[in-house]
Amino acid sequence: PELIEGVRSNHWKPNLFVQASEAFVTAGVNRDVDDTAPVQDVILGTTIYGTGRTVGKLSAALRPDADRAVIEIRLAATNSSNNVGYNGPVIIYSQGSTSIDASKQLWVDSTGVYAEPAKAVCQANSQITDIGAKRKLIERIAWRRAAKQKAEAEWIASRHAEERVAERMDAESQELLKKANEALVEKFRKPLLRKGAPPKVLQFSTTESALFFT
Repeated sequence: PELIEGVRSNHWKPNLFVQASEAFVTAGVNRDVDDTAPVQDVILGTTIYGTGRTVGKLSAALRPDADRAVIEIRLAATNSSNNVGYNGPVIIYSQGSTSIDASKQLWVDSTGVYAEPAKAVCQANSQITDIGAKRKLIERIAWRRAAKQKAEAEWIASRHAEERVAERMDAESQELLKKANEALVEKFRKPLLRKGAPPKVLQFSTTESALFFT
């Protein structure tokens, strides 16, 4: 045993080298997005209901890192919505268009697969198509107020959209992370540990075009 240990400690070499292309690593992520969902929000005291359709692309790319494998998932899309808002006696009809640029980074090292919180940048634009009230005076006042508050309302809507998009990306990635960790732990690490042969080196890295595993 002493001789074997001495030989192993002085002459060991990595014996498995894997290189996977970016296309192979990201094949299960890249897809078109076309999703319709209800809209509900409160902006400047106006309760808004509607339906929004998000159209765009979900894609993934490798990011260079010498110490771990880094994969960035990105959503580039536009959400179009038709909305009805209620503020006291006033009903506001509007159409909205929100650009979405969101990303989430995953990384893999010797201990597992992890992710940082998603980040999103959104820009909301809205157009009021009609305002209704029982009295014409109230309608005129509502139109003037809506025009003055338009920029502020769009800023708030943009921040709310960023929160919703980031939360959804985080929620939808949970199953992906769970399956990836199960594959690494259950199918790779545990069988080696049961055989008394844990890897001396378990190293991941990425370039812009490939993932490497030693």
